[in-house]
Amino acid sequence: LDGKDPTFEIVSSYQFALPDSRRKIVGFEVEEEDLVEEIPESPKEKKLSRKERKALALAEEKREQDSLVEARKQDSLVVARRMAEEKERMRIQAEIQKTKDSLAAVAERDAVQQKEEVQLAKGERFEEAVLTEDIRPGYYLIVNVFGTQRYYNKFMETLKKMGLDPKSFYRTQRKLNYVYLERYDTMGEARKARDSKFDGKYTDTIWIFRVKGG
Repeated sequence: LDGKDPTFEIVSSYQFALPDSRRKIVGFEVEEEDLVEEIPESPKEKKLSRKERKALALAEEKREQDSLVEARKQDSLVVARRMAEEKERMRIQAEIQKTKDSLAAVAERDAVQQKEEVQLAKGERFEEAVLTEDIRPGYYLIVNVFGTQRYYNKFMETLKKMGLDPKSFYRTQRKLNYVYLERYDTMGEARKARDSKFDGKYTDTIWIFRVKGG
């Protein structure tokens, strides 16, 4: 030992070369054990006081009541919408029926008018014809007839300036525009309007033209 104290050598060897207790005798290294992380325990659930439990119960009851009120509100809206839709449907049906009744009444009046026999007074100006144009049968209060478009337009403007609402129909066969003030269902109504000068609104010549159905 080259003159050194062997005891010191042994101690030094033991202190600085301490054998690894984790190594196997055969010389193979042992895998290090995995560190296990400890999971902290969850805190214990806090117990509610009687007052807190009562408050939660009241809050839950209020929530249920609010839900019930909202559900009833939605039901009311649905009912109101359905009632409005039904009301509108009935209104439309009534309008359709009214139109049908009106058309039926018009057809009935036209049928009666077609059968009417006109007895003319002496000197009474009157015309009648079966027209090929789509003109409703009846008695028309004629105030003028034009074959020229320019004069026709000028006359229509004059009547409008007088506060009247002139209308016209065109006879294709004769190529004439007949200007009239009103149409009537019977000869009696037309005569009354003619004799009154259309309630004093038109003082020039007026005569009656009867359109007969084909």
